[in-house]
This record gives sequence, structure tokens and C-alpha cells, in this order.
Amino acid sequence: MPVNDYIGVILHFYFMQPSNAFNYLHPLIQKGAKNTINITNERFLKNSIPLPKTENEAIYIANTLISIQKKINIEKKMLRSYEKEKQYLLSKMFI
Repeated sequence: MPVNDYIGVILHFYFMQPSNAFNYLHPLIQKGAKNTINITNERFLKNSIPLPKTENEAIYIANTLISIQKKINIEKKMLRSYEKEKQYLLSKMFI
């Protein structure tokens, strides 16, 4: 369990990266009957993940990741807006 919310944020962004999730989970997976996947809590928690050494470092990294995600969301919203504007302008251009 994360010591604080900042570690939780870092873990969230770490596992959002498909390659990190795959590399962490692949050695732990045991296929069961009917192609079910079994991962025990003990095996899941044995693996290690690189984490910041100090709380201040964790806070800085978490806040940076959150800021970057907010910026990405803003850019995606702007892109959708520009795409709508483009469609509108093209439709008016060829009337």
C-alpha cells in the first residue's frame, strides 16, 4: 500500500505505460484452467518498482506527472477543436 498519495500517483503513471505493466506482470502470470490468469498477492508484491528515495522527490515527480497529463489533456482538447474548425471551413469552402 502506498505510503502517501504521491507514491500512488507515481505508480499509476508507471503502470499506464504498457511496456512497464507487461514487464512487471509477465513473469508473475500463471495460466490456469480455461485460460484464466492467476496472480497471487504475495507474488505481485515481491517484484520491485523504482521509486523515489525521499518524500520531497516523490512530491516533485508526482506533481510534474500531473502537470504533464493536464497539458496533454488541454492539447487533445485543442486538437479536437481545430479538427472541428477544419471540417467546418472545408465544408464552407466547397459549397
